[in-house]
Amino acid sequence: MNAQGIRIVLGMCLGAHGVKGVRRYGGNDTARHACRACALMHSGAVGHFQVPWGFRIDPLSGMMLLVVTGIGTLIHVYSTAYMAEEPRGGFARFFCYLNLFCFFMLTLVLGSNVLVMFVGWEGVGLASYLLIGFWFQRESANQGSLKAFLVNRVGDLGFVVGIAGVLTYFGSLDYSTVFAAVPNVAALAPNLPGTHWSVITAIGFFLFIGAMAKSAQM
Repeated sequence: MNAQGIRIVLGMCLGAHGVKGVRRYGGNDTARHACRACALMHSGAVGHFQVPWGFRIDPLSGMMLLVVTGIGTLIHVYSTAYMAEEPRGGFARFFCYLNLFCFFMLTLVLGSNVLVMFVGWEGVGLASYLLIGFWFQRESANQGSLKAFLVNRVGDLGFVVGIAGVLTYFGSLDYSTVFAAVPNVAALAPNLPGTHWSVITAIGFFLFIGAMAKSAQM
């Protein structure tokens, strides 16, 4: 069996083991709602505001972890053949960009708060820019990477406004705190001036703008 076949078999074994773990983890109601958070360090405090750099694992993030690593494995296997004729330096550069993309995607899906997710979000945008413009000698690649960069900046504006809204009305960027406070904020927060939009709707809309921009870049 050649090296590529070994990678495929290894990826299938890891995927099967991961699916088994998710099924066991979500096998009862208690496990489905379980959450494990790990704070690695704290960012610099600004007054009373401090956000821990940490990760969170629950059934949703566990599923996304499998999606990212599973599809990422298939992309790596495919790319070894697709980039086989690329010069050695270009081959290494491509896989550096690809692994940077996977790293930031995992940061995005495992972040324990909105700020960590935003770091992963920006990292994914950077890696996308580098991958799209990989063959920078081509005019089409340069134009595509520039389009991705500009569209991402538009989405980032909406994303930052949404994050500011979360911090203003929830007083925290931590997922557990925000999710627990949603019913109270929805009941007490006013509508936006001159509109029938609630604060919750507006925050979700601005966060959605960021998601649309990230998808539309391709």
